[in-house]
Amino acid sequence: MKKILLLAISVVFLQQVNAQSFQRGSIVLGLNYGLDGYKIQEHYINKTTGGSHDTTGGAAATNWNLGAEYGLFNWLGVGIQLKLDNYFHDTTTSNDIGFEAGLIVNLHVIRAQHFNLVAGFDFGLSNLTINYVTDNNQVYGTGPWFDFHITPRFYFGRFGLNLNLYFPSINYANLTSNVATFNQYIAASWKGNGYGLTGGIQYRIIN
Repeated sequence: MKKILLLAISVVFLQQVNAQSFQRGSIVLGLNYGLDGYKIQEHYINKTTGGSHDTTGGAAATNWNLGAEYGLFNWLGVGIQLKLDNYFHDTTTSNDIGFEAGLIVNLHVIRAQHFNLVAGFDFGLSNLTINYVTDNNQVYGTGPWFDFHITPRFYFGRFGLNLNLYFPSINYANLTSNVATFNQYIAASWKGNGYGLTGGIQYRIIN
């Protein structure tokens, strides 16, 4: 039993010594494409009467993600994340577009030569623009964005492939419109929590 324990400790130690997938000073660029879905809550207040109305539903979007990460330590990376969402919509709107920009904080749980298991979170700001077919009406909002993610990365030299499972949260506390009467009489908010999955490529500039 003691020999098995010593062997396991030696394997972990050698793995960390020979780790090449991520370490202090590493720079990793990534591009992903995928799909996310949200359970959403909408809240409307009539400013004139004070009455309110709540609805619940779902939303889904395809998305592109572009990220850059720098290794502060062998086990910790920080960076920036950009995300473009194209929401599925009905015939009343021409397009529903979301955009997120924020910071990345990643813990590198496993750092083997060809495999890197990452767990972390992104946080920043999100913007939503809904373009209606009628009279070029728009509804838009800005609010905080957060996600927790787990990302296995596989390397073949400096290039690699990854899967990213994440759980996002978005809150647009004050939706506004280019229609004056909407802003005058209605206060609206949109909150969503969900999950998503993307796949993509990454490139490690510096070992």
